[in-house]
Amino acid sequence: GLVFLLYLKPKLDSANEIKEYIKKEKVKNVPLDQVKKTLIENGWPEKEVNKYLK
Repeated sequence: GLVFLLYLKPKLDSANEIKEYIKKEKVKNVPLDQVKKTLIENGWPEKEVNKYLK
């Protein structure tokens, strides 16, 4: 998960990218709270992250 995010930096900037990332993490059974934490640590606004995690 983290490698994927760091690879996409400097900025994940499209809805499709965040949705794809979340989908891949779910397939790997990564807990959603960990996915959320990682996205926020990588510059995504919490409000935006919450929108896609629903």
